[in-house]
Amino acid sequence: MYSVVGQKRRFSEKGLVISLAAIFFLLPIALYMPQILNGESIISGDGFLVLFSGDTLRESLLNGEVPLWSPAIAFGEPFAELNNYCYSPIFIICSFLPILLRLPFYLGMHYAIAAVSTFLLLRQLGCRKSVSLSISIIYLFTIHMGGMRKEHCNLIAVSTYVPLVMLWLHKYAKSGKLSHLLISSICMALQYYSGFMQYTIYANSIWHSCCIQESVKNEP
Repeated sequence: MYSVVGQKRRFSEKGLVISLAAIFFLLPIALYMPQILNGESIISGDGFLVLFSGDTLRESLLNGEVPLWSPAIAFGEPFAELNNYCYSPIFIICSFLPILLRLPFYLGMHYAIAAVSTFLLLRQLGCRKSVSLSISIIYLFTIHMGGMRKEHCNLIAVSTYVPLVMLWLHKYAKSGKLSHLLISSICMALQYYSGFMQYTIYANSIWHSCCIQESVKNEP
């Protein structure tokens, strides 16, 4: 009886995680839908780069080239000079979408990452399901969707990886498995490729301090 109840709880939590990811993935698409249907797009700040630099990136990939140079900006500019988010896997995927769908999908994927990883991190820390769900929703609506820097979509993107990295670092601190540390390192790399290098450096400094603290605390 206990195992059946435990299985049901696991399945219900898995469904909650999937629903949370789907809702926050679809939300920016729904918010942009009036403009999409009218053949328009709302862009400001870095959103311009997300919309248009994807064209050159896609053409380079389809031509079998290594995308290092964008001839469409100024008199030509290296992609790395433009922004390192041009090499983000999510950005590359979005560059193959119709131009009006790029920004909503780019934001939606990152919102889903932030919502799910915040929920799972809090559950791992021992918070109740209702508390974890509430805080993850508050986190999304205050910081990402209602923040002062909405025009900087790559600043939003880079901050969504914070709970994801913390989730895997906490797993590593509890288990000591190198695979968990490796996954956290991959998440850090994905954060770096989301733009705003200085944000990643600040975050990595904090995580490095946390790792040292955990190491000292667990020293026999």
